[in-house]
Amino acid sequence: YKYMDGKFYMIEVAARGGGSKISSHIVPIVSGVDVNKKLINLALGKKIKTIKVKGTGYFVLLHFFNFKPGYVLKRTSEDFINSFNFVVDFEYGFNLKDILKNITSDSNRHAYVIIKSKIKEELELNLNIIKNLIPKFDNIVIVGGMANNILKYKGHNIGKSIQEDNCDRIIEEIFSLSRS
Repeated sequence: YKYMDGKFYMIEVAARGGGSKISSHIVPIVSGVDVNKKLINLALGKKIKTIKVKGTGYFVLLHFFNFKPGYVLKRTSEDFINSFNFVVDFEYGFNLKDILKNITSDSNRHAYVIIKSKIKEELELNLNIIKNLIPKFDNIVIVGGMANNILKYKGHNIGKSIQEDNCDRIIEEIFSLSRS
């Protein structure tokens, strides 16, 4: 809505469920209601019964990760992190050998995790487990001058940024190790 000249004007209607897995994952976990199914049936013209939400007793936490910019050599498997019984969903927004940049919008978030628990205090503990796993196994992020060496090696223009000569052998070794 926009308020102008003493009146409210509608600018946009978002006739959809919540983004960031809210309607598909989070609402069903805490309410027991499949909101997306209800929205689809409503869009198909089907009659929707009144929803009585009883709650499931679960607390849910959605966390977005923001890694330092750099070149991604390794990362923990999504399947491994998703194998924890308290993880509802985990996903990276990048692939191996991508160049991570600063997050500027929802479309270039680095990763997210949705965690559930019947005990609210466990959410933060479980999030810390995931946070501690990621740096140990996940990304080897190379920044600064070494990142420039890799960028140049991969054919990117680094302009007048700092870089070292004769690093190709070391960079090839790093890539070789990252494949194992």
